[in-house]
Amino acid sequence: MKSIFQRVKAPSLFLGFWGLVCMVLLTLPVGNVTAQTYAISTIPFSPMPYAGASLTGEFSSADDGVAGPYQIGFSFCYFGNNYTQFWVGTNGWISFSPGQPTTYTSASIPSTATTVPKNCVMGPWQDWWSNLNGNGTISYQTVGSYPNRKLVVSYYQLPMFQCTSLLGTFQIVLNECNNTIEVHIENKPNCTTWAGGTAVLGLHNAPGTIAYVVNSANIGAPLPAWSRNSTQWIVSPTTAGLTYPNSSQSEGWLFSPIGQCQGIYFGGFKSIDTTSRWPVVNPPCYTKLIGLKAKSGALICSSIDTNGTDFRLYDPAGQLMQIRKVSFTCNGNRVDSITVESAIEFLVNGDHHLVIRRGLDNNTLLGDCGSGTQEFDTIIVRLNTCYEYNTPIRMRNVDVQPNNRNIVLTWSTPENFDTTYFKRYILYKNDSLNSSRWYRFASVANLQDTVLTTTVQDPTEGPRDFLAVLEMKYYGQTDFGDSVNNIFLQAGDTTLNNGNRGIGLIRWPAYKGWPNSKYNVFVTAVNDTVGLWVGSTTDTTFGIQKGTKLGRYRLWVQAVNDDSSLVAHSNRIFFDIIDRPVVVFNVITPNGDGVNDNFTIKDIEYFPGTKVAIFDRWNQLVFSSENYRNDWSPSNLPAGNYYYTVRVIDKDPVYGPLQIIK
Repeated sequence: MKSIFQRVKAPSLFLGFWGLVCMVLLTLPVGNVTAQTYAISTIPFSPMPYAGASLTGEFSSADDGVAGPYQIGFSFCYFGNNYTQFWVGTNGWISFSPGQPTTYTSASIPSTATTVPKNCVMGPWQDWWSNLNGNGTISYQTVGSYPNRKLVVSYYQLPMFQCTSLLGTFQIVLNECNNTIEVHIENKPNCTTWAGGTAVLGLHNAPGTIAYVVNSANIGAPLPAWSRNSTQWIVSPTTAGLTYPNSSQSEGWLFSPIGQCQGIYFGGFKSIDTTSRWPVVNPPCYTKLIGLKAKSGALICSSIDTNGTDFRLYDPAGQLMQIRKVSFTCNGNRVDSITVESAIEFLVNGDHHLVIRRGLDNNTLLGDCGSGTQEFDTIIVRLNTCYEYNTPIRMRNVDVQPNNRNIVLTWSTPENFDTTYFKRYILYKNDSLNSSRWYRFASVANLQDTVLTTTVQDPTEGPRDFLAVLEMKYYGQTDFGDSVNNIFLQAGDTTLNNGNRGIGLIRWPAYKGWPNSKYNVFVTAVNDTVGLWVGSTTDTTFGIQKGTKLGRYRLWVQAVNDDSSLVAHSNRIFFDIIDRPVVVFNVITPNGDGVNDNFTIKDIEYFPGTKVAIFDRWNQLVFSSENYRNDWSPSNLPAGNYYYTVRVIDKDPVYGPLQIIK
């Protein structure tokens, strides 16, 4: 068998797999890109019987008419597209598209002219006249059984226009599964006195941009080259000695698709998203189902794993999503629709990817015509209608209550959000200030509430950050917004709790509730309810002037926002003013044994700013300090009797003798 292969124009691209997601039918090709290519070869002349349903009386005109549509009887792939219907022209062609012209004069193909039939098989296209005075019939029939059915369109003993005594007989055959096309020409005369006597034998695509026609290429025919592309030629078994493009024998021709009609096709009624290599489908949100419907033929049921191992499903972040099952209903081990069910709903906008893989049976999905899907063929499941609210909730204030147990949290009210999509607010705290470890500790179901009083965190333990997020009904939570910390007040050093009068230092972390916070400091006797303002600062330390009255005092800090609508209180801390005596040890033995080496005042840590002066017996000053810390040893003084003066803040001076023994 010799091959005649002509590519009239460089073919365009085709994707060999079609997708349908969530039962939304879409004609979106999927798979490896393949060319729209046909190989042409000679085959023995072996037509089917010239029989079937006669189309006499059904044409728009017996001369230059069209009839249809008619059912092919199976799905047939032509130039990469699948069809189940066809139309018949009296002038020797069948088409897979309606509205073709009835032009009787052939023209060279490919051609985008409106006068040239397209998406058709020309076998051959010439000016024929059907049923002239009862002569000549055109009929069709679908014969055979799956998967070897054939559509047979017969043109039998048709007169040629003007040369009505010249009769032609030929047949066009479409084959199921392999999508090949046979053209059998028993005889084809020529009326050279009408329309130039030209005819076309070949295939023409729908846009009119690609054609495959019978010619002299690759059959070893002697020169000159010839073509049956709108040229004069005849097939006449009764005429001996004819040479190509003419023939003295009845002919058979086979047009075989290469690549574009292989594999399983899924599809429906929309066009491909040209921005993507893969088909793009837009299912509704909040469903688990991905429906696939075979557009060409059917799937072999036994090749489908109901556990879903023939697929992998990935979310927009590239994370694998679990497939729960694949369901379908078989009819004789064939099925044209399957449903892939995810374990969770499709909830997030963005591109999900349904990828074909080899299942546990070591096959991809197999088609009933012996072909199958390719591993890594992909369907993009693009969600863009899911409700989104990406505005983070901002924590506005953290206010510690006077009992040092309750904390009142206040956060911002969401703007322009649909409450039907949300469950509740979720409250988080971290384990320490500015830590990245967050812990959920509370929730608020009423979305109108933006205040929560909680006892979950002891405000005296230390500073924490707090934040709020919105939890969706269908998935996830909004992003974390700004967090706010509690004002954790504590002693800055020992001066606050030394029991003495004077300055006591306090400190706290900067408050995040609003910028450039100003802090007010309050103190009150422990049994009083009204605090006394003792000062303000923008710093995070403060020296408080303690009172002179003995007793216990309560102390706190508050921050106020610009319009005074929010107040953040710190925890309350306490200090005491006690009557602690000043005790001076009046013997020093500076021998380096660690005992009585220094001049010592008991509990000196409680007496900051203590002034000390030491005199010899002639009243000469030998040592002094403005802030004594038990750190003087008289190692350079002779033994003898001395005198000291000790002055402690808010106490009477203490005088006495001092003996240095060496």
